[in-house]
Amino acid sequence: MTAQSAGTKSERWIRFSTPCQARPTYAISFRDIPETYILGGRCILCRHVGPVDRHRIEKRHGAGEQQSYVGRHLRCLACGNTVRNHFTVVGCYLTRLLT
Repeated sequence: MTAQSAGTKSERWIRFSTPCQARPTYAISFRDIPETYILGGRCILCRHVGPVDRHRIEKRHGAGEQQSYVGRHLRCLACGNTVRNHFTVVGCYLTRLLT
């Protein structure tokens, strides 16, 4: 399962090898991203990347909420920035892929 992004600067698309169709990045919700992916947050100021507790966010905002909306509420733990932070895929759980 790999995520591939392609497109122009103004509009990017992500394709997952799951049943969901290719969608623009602003329209991706948590239920579109496989459970095997480890999500993280990226700070635009200090470029810090850290893990995000996916289940806590889904419980608070719902699994159908778009990442672009929830990303507005991310706060960098390194510098405290709360502006223009966004989600990223940090890795993948190998144990689930091997079984």
